[in-house]
Amino acid sequence: DLVWVISDSVMLDNDNFAEVWVNAARKNKMPFIAGIKSFVATDMQFCAYAASPNHRDLGSQVTEMIFAIIDGSTPEEIGVEYILSVEKTANMAKMSDNKIETIPERMKDVKASK
Repeated sequence: DLVWVISDSVMLDNDNFAEVWVNAARKNKMPFIAGIKSFVATDMQFCAYAASPNHRDLGSQVTEMIFAIIDGSTPEEIGVEYILSVEKTANMAKMSDNKIETIPERMKDVKASK
């Protein structure tokens, strides 16, 4: 079991973020995961894991789409593209607190939070 923190500005507004979300993550013994890298910062003690877009690669991907439109392609021809590059980050202390064992071979592309 885990809690997936959805990146939604209504659910994560300034009025409830620290009081509700962060406190719940600190009290519960289940991992919280998110799509926002800063949520796994060790000093925040909020999420155990985050998978977020690699912004440099995402910029390149969007640039290719823009050039395709400039060259005459329509948005319908380009379609919807999935994010091709994801940055994975883990808060190793939170992983340990939640008794999540890691497999070294699967952690090679996962960065430890700071």
